[in-house]
Amino acid sequence: QKTTEGDMRGEHQTPCLLGRGEVGDDGRTPFEHFLMLPQQAALAEFMCGSGFILSQITASYKTAASDRLAVASSGMSHPLLLHADQSWMPAPHPEHNVLLTTCFVTDDAFESQDGGATLIVPRSHVLKRAPPTSNPKLMNLAYEHLQPLIAQKGSLVCWDGSVWHAGGLRKIEEGERIVLHTTFCRMYARPVENYKLSISKDIIARNPPLLATMCGFDDFLDHTIMVDQQKLLKSYRRALAGKSSAVVSFVANPSFEHGTTCTLR
Repeated sequence: QKTTEGDMRGEHQTPCLLGRGEVGDDGRTPFEHFLMLPQQAALAEFMCGSGFILSQITASYKTAASDRLAVASSGMSHPLLLHADQSWMPAPHPEHNVLLTTCFVTDDAFESQDGGATLIVPRSHVLKRAPPTSNPKLMNLAYEHLQPLIAQKGSLVCWDGSVWHAGGLRKIEEGERIVLHTTFCRMYARPVENYKLSISKDIIARNPPLLATMCGFDDFLDHTIMVDQQKLLKSYRRALAGKSSAVVSFVANPSFEHGTTCTLR
């Protein structure tokens, strides 16, 4: 369901999808199923460390007309300008990765550059810094090296927080590009969307323990009165171990009683 208006990027967005959506016959929504994909959970822990947090899960949709409008309004060459998801961090970025973004391709828009596929600058992540927006010469060089992320429907496209990327210009007039964006962050980083305050306990109860960890219910951060000593110790043990038992057990045996509805190529 489309609930937000477009912005200067030419995209319309529907944020905070955990807690939205119709509950299926198994008592869970498609977004809950998606977050419990074992492949994605294993990658998120590898990239963002034990006790990683769900930063946001949102959908974006755009058309060729909205992209043209965004380009005309901004006077730039792309509807979403070159950036890194960790651009708000000073350079150099830390040696460890802080963010992981995944895009679940729900249509065929990523099968060609004309569909509006996301564009990346290959190996830009090794620079450990945001694009040099104050240096036009270097920015032009970066734009010249942009490459589209080509993927089929059902694919999960991923990049870390230091990868330079931009929004591709959709040229196909028919239909629209629809993508499910999910961002994970390290336990110490502040998430974009606060699910610890916005979702019901029923959602946590009907899913594997991994979802509670992802939403911050399993660590001691964001306390309001007293530190939960058990959660404090659990957070330190998890950080020192480098892996979470919630992820290990889930990935080892992903056949949760309700299963999953998403498949990956």
